[in-house]
Amino acid sequence: MRVFGRLSCDFNAVQNDQISAKEGEIVQILDIKDGFATIKKESNQSGKIPNYFLEMVECSEENNRISNNNNIEKLQ
Repeated sequence: MRVFGRLSCDFNAVQNDQISAKEGEIVQILDIKDGFATIKKESNQSGKIPNYFLEMVECSEENNRISNNNNIEKLQ
């Protein structure tokens, strides 16, 4: 099962293992650890962002519909 999130605001990477992303961007969440989510963007780039920049979304595989769910904090 793949897990997705939507950026609640812009994030600009400040460390080498981080990745910049824009508000509203939908990303796949690969892992969550120590307050950071490892994400993969549609462009296949991956890196870490603070998990409080993400809101959970549900993706229906059969019709690719994405809808809001809960905040990422609830995954931890």
